[in-house]
Amino acid sequence: MSDLNTWQPVCILCAARNPARDTVLESGHCCSSCARWLQQAILDVSVYALSAAAWIPPKGSSRSSGVAVFGSKPPLNLDAIDPECALMELNTGDPSSAVTILEALEMWERSIREDRGFGSYGPASAMRLGSQVGTITAATLSGVVGFLVSQIEWITTETEFGLEEFADHIRRAANILRRWDENSTQVGTRINCPGLVEDKTCNAPIRISTEGEPVLCRKCGHSWTIDWLIAVAGADADGWADIEAVCRLSGTSERTVRRWASKGIVRKRGLLYNVRDISQATTREVSA
Repeated sequence: MSDLNTWQPVCILCAARNPARDTVLESGHCCSSCARWLQQAILDVSVYALSAAAWIPPKGSSRSSGVAVFGSKPPLNLDAIDPECALMELNTGDPSSAVTILEALEMWERSIREDRGFGSYGPASAMRLGSQVGTITAATLSGVVGFLVSQIEWITTETEFGLEEFADHIRRAANILRRWDENSTQVGTRINCPGLVEDKTCNAPIRISTEGEPVLCRKCGHSWTIDWLIAVAGADADGWADIEAVCRLSGTSERTVRRWASKGIVRKRGLLYNVRDISQATTREVSA
């Protein structure tokens, strides 16, 4: 028989990439590189969810400088309280398949326990909760993540396991929760905080919601809306924002912003535009 007719095992996760990779294996259906990525992605789900706690103002604390004003309490970021309850679609593009990230991962733990003949999920998860801290959902997520990581060898070697679907869910869950990672480079606006701390500018980098929701600087305690932040920071505001945000802030049309970018007047990085350049270009246009 010709070698051309002999089936060659390949990494199914490499094959699912865009562009696809043809990684031939000596055995199994997942290469060591993809197995390491998957294990780290599972851990990232837990790490990013834990990072959300840093976006919640400490109860009873008042780090803001200046005189307190009625109604000036920073808004509570409700999404950060239970980040593991963020929704994701099990089937991309099908809103009816949306469940919480926690429910999606619990589904996979139940499946693995059933396939491997382990104890059922309910009693096992109840035992884990006794040793965890934080909210019930946070503790539950931590337990599920720990279980899935412990099963990574079986997950990546068992040919009957739905590895492609599992990896897709983990990747998308991590991407959703990455918004809480302060080192993330996701699309958004980052500007150094112009608030004052003991007569010095705070300068802590803060990410501003492009929806205009107020955000809290975790260093000095000031709460800012994106409009007010730009107004205070003025020409010294050096950050990056998508076109919708910079147009709303500057009162300039998208066509004008794109024209400035094409002429090199405004710096562009991917889908983001430099806030300082927009501010300076707008000032020159008004003064002309």
